[in-house]
Amino acid sequence: MLLALNSSNPFRRLLLHGKNYVSEIERTITLLTSTYSSVGAGNSLIKGNPLRNILIHNFSDSDYYIAKALVAVGTYKDDNEGWTLLQSAILGCRGSPLSSVCRMALDMIDISQDFRLRSTDYKKGWMALHWVAAGGTVPVAKMLLQIDLDSINVRTQEEEERTPLHLAAEAGKSIAMVKLLLDRGADASLTTSGLKLTPLGTFISNGRTRGWTPLHLASYFIDYTTIRVLVEEMNADVRAQTPNNATAFDIVMERARRFPDSLRGADSFARWSRQAYRSALSCN
Repeated sequence: MLLALNSSNPFRRLLLHGKNYVSEIERTITLLTSTYSSVGAGNSLIKGNPLRNILIHNFSDSDYYIAKALVAVGTYKDDNEGWTLLQSAILGCRGSPLSSVCRMALDMIDISQDFRLRSTDYKKGWMALHWVAAGGTVPVAKMLLQIDLDSINVRTQEEEERTPLHLAAEAGKSIAMVKLLLDRGADASLTTSGLKLTPLGTFISNGRTRGWTPLHLASYFIDYTTIRVLVEEMNADVRAQTPNNATAFDIVMERARRFPDSLRGADSFARWSRQAYRSALSCN
């Protein structure tokens, strides 16, 4: 019966080891890494740093215990394969606001890390705070800001040059993240240098959103809660205009009026999104 269970199933591990399965993980990893220090090297089935793989997947309590064991034997020394180990752990949070899901990321912050290291592969030029802002991972953001509050308005190193607040306003996932950033001193008046990605993943290559504020971005997403916080609590300037003379109200009006009730389905919604976006850019 035990052999029929998937070997990666935490329930099977519990059956095999009882309450001691956590210590079994720790002892086994310690033994293997001390005997074969190149675990995770090119001749291993696990390519790259094994800790990075666990941090990104983060599926179960067993993964958490494996990560702790790997950290204990020194695999936390970052090889920075495109993004840092901390950024990998933030990806593993999958946008969850729960500290229990983000334990790995919180533990990685406790380890001596350069929080301002930037990704060089996916999302090039993003720091850890950019990742958590975009994902709405509030517990991790709180700890990062406790350590490095000066990073609150640091921009991404990409054409858009977005701040963490821009990313949080675009995502529209977590009003708690927007509030946290504003409470910690994020500047709601800073503008982008050219947004290139719509909420539907439609790439816009002409860069005509240069000069948009977080309020403009939230208006484009018609994210009421974020807009309310920006306007009522942070006194965002509702009269501020994009370089094409569009206010937040103009953008919302054009976005809303171009979505007929008869339209249904992702393709129709995507066409509406592109049309409304072009109109918002050109309104005077």
